[in-house]
Amino acid sequence: MPKLRYFVIVVLLGVLALSVINLTHNSESGKTSSGEDRGARLISVKSLLTEMIDRDLITHYPDAEFRLKQESSYNRASDDPQNPETWFLNHDFNSNKKDKNFIRIEETANGNEWVLMDAKGPGALVRTWMPWKNDKKATTNSIIRFYIDGAKEPVLEGNMFELLNGKGAIPFPLAHESLRSAVSFYPIPYAKGLKITVSERPFFYQMTYREYNKTAKVESYSAAEFTAAIPLMEKVAKQLNAPYKAVEGQVNAIAGTLNNGEEKSLDIDTGSSAINELSLKLNDYSDKNITRSVVLKIEFDGQQTVYTPISEFLALALA
Repeated sequence: MPKLRYFVIVVLLGVLALSVINLTHNSESGKTSSGEDRGARLISVKSLLTEMIDRDLITHYPDAEFRLKQESSYNRASDDPQNPETWFLNHDFNSNKKDKNFIRIEETANGNEWVLMDAKGPGALVRTWMPWKNDKKATTNSIIRFYIDGAKEPVLEGNMFELLNGKGAIPFPLAHESLRSAVSFYPIPYAKGLKITVSERPFFYQMTYREYNKTAKVESYSAAEFTAAIPLMEKVAKQLNAPYKAVEGQVNAIAGTLNNGEEKSLDIDTGSSAINELSLKLNDYSDKNITRSVVLKIEFDGQQTVYTPISEFLALALA
């Protein structure tokens, strides 16, 4: 019988509570959990939104192969890994006119536009991160514009923070304010290319996107697609806000105190099943390094597949 074992190791003293929700696995691997044929799926705003809450999709390879890439305000002087004097430079922002940590400046009818991203071919923007320069005031006059498939006019534009902070058309938590920044995970697919510009010199920025194979079938973002996807967007936002209500199943849990170097384990004889949710809570987070000191190990059918600090497993990143 298939067997699952969780180990938790604490290098530093701490109080630990770990709970796991176990759900039956969908045996029809050729279909999504909603019964949709995988091979027929078109990459669109709706399909990308669905990925956010369809946990069965995580257990399968994507319908279309892609590379996850990022455009950012990285230090353009850091361009040669063989040159130690420049490779480790970390001036990854723009504080004055001398800094040119962006792609280029274009002169348009709207005035100068700073190009942050100019991707070619099919893809999908899946994350934007836009910090503000004044750490005491979360405001900007900069207009962000999204040009899709070579169009001369933007398909989406607005105040850089108001559009991406979760208080406008894109609801929380698909967009929200973070540490001195606005973050959006609303997907913007494109069939031929995507250019993103801002109307003022950018401070920091990150644009994370998927670069699909040329044969991928992509339905580009449009205002009509946004409107059509509003009911699904609201459903996704609601489910992400209440994840514990999104699944049902048998709960297996452990709790206790672990000293330096100690570990606790939880054995689950599941048969043919899947783990759909794992939650872990520490009693004290006052030590800023504690999440790097708690290590999670997981074995499936006697084979160890996970050995990592919980900070890495749960992607506890700044932005």
